Amino acid sequence: TLTSLAAVPLVANDLIVGTGADVAGRLAVGANGTVLTVVAGAPAYAAPAVWSVQTPVATTAGGTIDFTGIPAGAKSIRLYLMNVSLTGTDSYLVQLGTSGGFVVTGYVGTAHGFSASGVGSTNMSTGFFIGSLGATDQAVGILEADLVTGNFWMIKYQGRRGVSDTSLSTGSIDIAGTLTQLRLTRTGTNTFDNGTAAISWIL
Repeated sequence: TLTSLAAVPLVANDLIVGTGADVAGRLAVGANGTVLTVVAGAPAYAAPAVWSVQTPVATTAGGTIDFTGIPAGAKSIRLYLMNVSLTGTDSYLVQLGTSGGFVVTGYVGTAHGFSASGVGSTNMSTGFFIGSLGATDQAVGILEADLVTGNFWMIKYQGRRGVSDTSLSTGSIDIAGTLTQLRLTRTGTNTFDNGTAAISWIL
């Protein structure tokens, strides 16, 4: 039974931790900005997990934009659309990929578009849909994909399309491999003609 802390050389802001059976030890306060966590079964201070935002890329030409280099330990991925538009009325299509290539089937979910004239819905299977209205309408929004278990990802999107309409989408996909890349493309043959896009991830 622990009866005394006299042998523990404490200073301001230290924590007392158990280092063995009825044995107390000192955990010195961490550096500014660190958080208390558990490493290898013991309390420790470490840097907090933060979103790693990548440099935006132009969405002003072509029909496909690939974001590669996603680290294997990523638990959540975000795709940011900033005033992105297409030359026609295609919808945007987001596909997840592994080191073996992009997954183009097996997506389950629905994309919804809300406007003054009503609500439109589209089911997805070849990728994650983000609805578009027309060539002059720009998309501003965030898509987030979260790793739930194994290689099963839940995906959601919320954003603005055009001036006053809203796009909401939810879906899922089991990619049967580690996510390493993400593709932004379209459902038809339109090309990108405005804006920028970027991704971020958290480990």
